[in-house]
Amino acid sequence: DTLAVLRAKARSKSVAMTSRVADDLPPVEGFGGELNQVWANLIENAYPGQDYDDLMSVVDATIARGSIDTDNLFVTGGSGGGALTAWIVGHTDRFKAGAPERFEVDYLSAFGTDEWHSQYVTELGTPWENAERYRELSPITTVSSIKTPLLLITNENDGNCPPTQAMQHYTRLKQLGVPTEPVIYPDASQKAAHFIQLC
Repeated sequence: DTLAVLRAKARSKSVAMTSRVADDLPPVEGFGGELNQVWANLIENAYPGQDYDDLMSVVDATIARGSIDTDNLFVTGGSGGGALTAWIVGHTDRFKAGAPERFEVDYLSAFGTDEWHSQYVTELGTPWENAERYRELSPITTVSSIKTPLLLITNENDGNCPPTQAMQHYTRLKQLGVPTEPVIYPDASQKAAHFIQLC
């Protein structure tokens, strides 16, 4: 079973990352100098919308070249990439399994429980004034569309992405009958990444 394989790899804290599409990845705009601000401006008050579109276009282009097994597509990411992973599986069922790591899914309930509340206010306004915008950008809003089995990885002492976010996602997915399992690393903070090899 797919989740059993993912669980075993996560528990062994495998750090190997496999990427068969490395040559197809778009340039990472968030690294270096002026591009940091350009990238920040692109995603401000809009994450993860355009990032989802960009990543799916890379997957589509790779599939079109015939260099990828479409029956064995997996998705993972940490922190913002974990939220993006949760967003992706709410918008497509093309992935065999996924593993969001250190992520938030409900920006309304995360407000005040994580370290980002002042950034939320800067980008989105307050949740009591702009609750609908918080909902629109939250991956949890598409939970009823998720069919992809998920391994939800979180760290017990993560102040950026509290484990309550993963547990909210887990509870909803279980209620919907989606194969899912949480992995909570004790005494670990946001800085502790547990990348797993998905294929």
